[in-house]
Amino acid sequence: MFSISTGLGTFDSDQGPKGDIPLTPEHGGPILCMDNNKDIVVTGSTDHGLRVYNLSDGKQTKQLYSKKYGHTEWVTTVQILPNRKIVSGGMDSNICLWDASGVRCQTFSEHTGSISKIVADKKSGVYLSCSYDSSIRVWNESASSSLACLSGVHKGPVTDLNWQSSLCVSAGRDGLIAVWDLNNEKCVHKGKWHMGQVSNIQFYSNGKDKNLIMTTGVNDGLLNIVDMRNMEKIFSKPIHKAAINFLGVTKNNLIVTGSADKTLKAFDLQKDFAEISSLQSSDAVFCGDVCGNIVAAGCGDGNLICYNLAKMETLWGYGCEKQGGIKCVKFVPEKMKILTAGDTGQGLELVF
Repeated sequence: MFSISTGLGTFDSDQGPKGDIPLTPEHGGPILCMDNNKDIVVTGSTDHGLRVYNLSDGKQTKQLYSKKYGHTEWVTTVQILPNRKIVSGGMDSNICLWDASGVRCQTFSEHTGSISKIVADKKSGVYLSCSYDSSIRVWNESASSSLACLSGVHKGPVTDLNWQSSLCVSAGRDGLIAVWDLNNEKCVHKGKWHMGQVSNIQFYSNGKDKNLIMTTGVNDGLLNIVDMRNMEKIFSKPIHKAAINFLGVTKNNLIVTGSADKTLKAFDLQKDFAEISSLQSSDAVFCGDVCGNIVAAGCGDGNLICYNLAKMETLWGYGCEKQGGIKCVKFVPEKMKILTAGDTGQGLELVF
């Protein structure tokens, strides 16, 4: 049994969800990205569109696509900003900043390659984007153009990024990692940490003397952990036999990874990163999310598998995709729900 604390109390389950609410209408192609904020969820798809749904009943409130506004290619990344504006990026190289009401957007074409990822600060409205044009750009929700462009370090596609405060970490498809000071817009460290594409970048801090950057690889199955004080690797090992598609940290200070080799592994941050558990999944792990000590893993066979990493046990599985895999999963503890989306184009709210 697990218990997740929320602002409204807790919910417990050892039997899995009571049921699901489909997000309707569904997309016309696979869903590649998803975000939620309070009472809404937004999904982006290969059908070139985004859909906004009400979390209370799963009904669509608007479709962000028209002849005049929107993307002309696959939507690859999406974030909801504090003022309820939505920012999306696509393979058309465009970033669309959608109005909080209506179906209108500002289209920014400063990138010249496919948009890989957008990461937004949920309080300030500042967001960063990375692209196949080898650059990272800094934006805010009220600007008419990008505030800064970080370039000259990556020589190929930038496929991932993460940032906190004034520090940004970007990753190239070639395995090169760059660390940027956003205040002076300069690269302060670079190195080839992986043999090929980087799949995840995470920050960790214990609030005292441990401030870490963690990265995982697609081609090498490698987990790197770097001390931010001197940018030295304190852990670097191939931990999986296939791509690592998910990386998270639990409440009890465990690093958890999910891989295409059909396993999840846990490493103790307080015991020199010792591997303490390996758990099986039903298929390749494509994505995941963490809430407290509970991990939800979206698998290639369409199953969502939930684990309790306080007890190192598998709790339950739930079939979410009738065909293909799960590409997005997100806990919404305040609503006592888990959101999933993937290859069928049909998003779900799992209800507890």
